[in-house]
Amino acid sequence: MGYNTSMIILNDGLHLIAEDKDFGKKIQSAALSFKGKSIDISSGGFANIASVVETHHADSVSVVAFGGNCGVPVMDNNLYGYWSANDGTQDGRVKILKAIAEELGYSIRKKPKK
Repeated sequence: MGYNTSMIILNDGLHLIAEDKDFGKKIQSAALSFKGKSIDISSGGFANIASVVETHHADSVSVVAFGGNCGVPVMDNNLYGYWSANDGTQDGRVKILKAIAEELGYSIRKKPKK
């Protein structure tokens, strides 16, 4: 299917992005040149109005935490074969949570019923 790109856009500069006729080309360049480290995209007076955070194959799921004007991939490895995890259901979210815990050297279990 190709690749997907995760990026963060700072809403404070949306008006500048709307006026920037080259912004789409800047996104394309950043996404295609991504090599594992966040790439800032400029517009107007902002040096980092947006940033490409990660790219991954469309057949996988990537988990990214966003906050503090940045995004950080949570896992080193994307989750291949986890299409059902992408449906937003409880079961899908649990699959993702378990995969993250396993990669970080942890295991999780459901709390026992009282």
